[in-house]
Amino acid sequence: MPGVIKEFKRHYNKPDQEFDCERLHQDESLVILRYVTTQAFSMSHGEAPAGTSTLGIYRRGARAVFWKMLSPDGGLIGYLLHLCEPIVILPDGVSYKDLMLDIWQAPPAAPILLDEDDLSAAVEAGLIPVEAANEARIDAKALLTRFENLVRGAEETLRQYVGPQ
Repeated sequence: MPGVIKEFKRHYNKPDQEFDCERLHQDESLVILRYVTTQAFSMSHGEAPAGTSTLGIYRRGARAVFWKMLSPDGGLIGYLLHLCEPIVILPDGVSYKDLMLDIWQAPPAAPILLDEDDLSAAVEAGLIPVEAANEARIDAKALLTRFENLVRGAEETLRQYVGPQ
């Protein structure tokens, strides 16, 4: 099962992206992967150094991708939840269409909703259907209220299938 797996991240408002990741677990309904950056990068919520790793949890049909981001020394940077159209699990990849809204938490801070302005601009430009944007906003509010439980569940999934990080 180890090996390379592709993450296909499709977008409404920018070119699609494809990432080669390390497959940590895959079955018919769940994929866990690791992606390690080779360069430092900026996020809307801060900076991440080269060597930052992301553990991603992808569940077939889920409308959100859960990422746990770790510094090069293994320390927790934070958790990121990407709202998306239903996730598709492929034999050698995962695919989803990003709905632009994200929830970020850098413990011990409270989780925050990101990129509402990007979603509004995409709606105004006619890049995303109004219905999809409204559904993403409703989902984001619901997920934000139970984010702590989502983190606990994700940590348990990682422990069960990957072991200690």
